[in-house]
Amino acid sequence: MKDLIERHYKATRKRGQITDFTVLADFRAKIKEEFNEMDVEFVNGESEKMFYEAIDMCATVFNMFRHYGISFPIEFEKNVKYQESRVKNIDS
Repeated sequence: MKDLIERHYKATRKRGQITDFTVLADFRAKIKEEFNEMDVEFVNGESEKMFYEAIDMCATVFNMFRHYGISFPIEFEKNVKYQESRVKNIDS
């Protein structure tokens, strides 16, 4: 996963979509754009296209993490552990 994130980030930079001047607001706008595209496909009943747009949205989030030096796999692992701890607390 880490390698895929890095490859995607580099390819997106080479296309000029991410630069040294890209800021958090740029990522937020792109995430919103991809979400809206996903929503349109959902409303249209186009599940395959909707999933493709969801991947675009996730890839933008991964790029944002990478751009700011945050390891998505590490942070996701923390989130999984947190969610698992919540389940244990519910079961007791």
